[in-house]
Amino acid sequence: MACLNPTLKTPGLLLAYGPGDTGGRPTPPGVPFWVSPEIRLATLADAPGLIADPAGWEARPWNRRAEVGTDYYVLVRVRNTDPERERHFLNFHAWVCDYTLGRVGPATSTLPGIQQGFTGLSTATLPPHANLADPQPMQVIQSSGLWTPTEEQRAKNGGHFCLGVVVWAEADTGSTPSTPQDGFDQPGGYLDPTCDRRHGQGNMTIVPKPVGIRADLPIMLMVPVTDRCPLQARITLRPVKLDDGTGRLQRVPELEQAAEEHGIPYLTLPEGTPFDRVGIGRDAESAGRTLTARLDPGDRLDLNLAFDGWPQEKPGDVYAVDVLTTDTVAKQRYGAARTYVLVTDRR
Repeated sequence: MACLNPTLKTPGLLLAYGPGDTGGRPTPPGVPFWVSPEIRLATLADAPGLIADPAGWEARPWNRRAEVGTDYYVLVRVRNTDPERERHFLNFHAWVCDYTLGRVGPATSTLPGIQQGFTGLSTATLPPHANLADPQPMQVIQSSGLWTPTEEQRAKNGGHFCLGVVVWAEADTGSTPSTPQDGFDQPGGYLDPTCDRRHGQGNMTIVPKPVGIRADLPIMLMVPVTDRCPLQARITLRPVKLDDGTGRLQRVPELEQAAEEHGIPYLTLPEGTPFDRVGIGRDAESAGRTLTARLDPGDRLDLNLAFDGWPQEKPGDVYAVDVLTTDTVAKQRYGAARTYVLVTDRR
């Protein structure tokens, strides 16, 4: 997928792909743009605190799950890389999509009744920000509507899903000085976080895997019907480095919360070779490390991501895998998703 309209290093509204993101687009090769920490769901009870304290999100992690029958807001955390001018009237449009190795956006939103997505508006001022090494100040935008997952939605893809978001700011000619329009609500059929600093996606989930037991995760690849050409895809697995460089585990708040929910007192980097026991295939019995596929516009390919045990595994072991889809004709990244695996006891 070529970067047709990159936002380059132009300053302004930013939906970051992770720590250290200064807003330059296109993103550098290899950057995991699909795991933005700026997008999350929040219950009615949790939303006010998260809106009031955007800098405290990491201390209040989201477990990356949506429970059937629970009402959720979509929250989006944004900042402004413009060192001189504020941004006013902050908006977002968000789509909930199946857990996917492809693009996210309106063309791949599949939950019944909400294909038009969620919208949010904040009248809070997003101030100028010259110090990009400091993630503050930030503002949180809340969706105007709620999502209440159903049992039917939970059964689809095991309840795993992706969130795609586009943010923009309306011009304010009544302010002194006036503030500019920054972006627009016209993403087309899909979002492009590699190209536009105002686009973001969260394709990330956590899979609890009991010791000695295989875990399977449904995952899919869909080509929007609006695409003009077939997709020649190569799907590959890549381990994610969780070592912080000193032999210790990097801090992943979502994993810490999942461990607490499973009664695990501490997390460890595993011994053995867990990545060698991970595979992806068209069904539960055909998992391998790489596969190829050809999809016409409108086609969907349902896959299975499998995590087998290994002799040395123990409760508290954690590892992560990125699944990458490459358009082999355009030689561009087409999509990706990340899975964190937490080894639990046999319960």
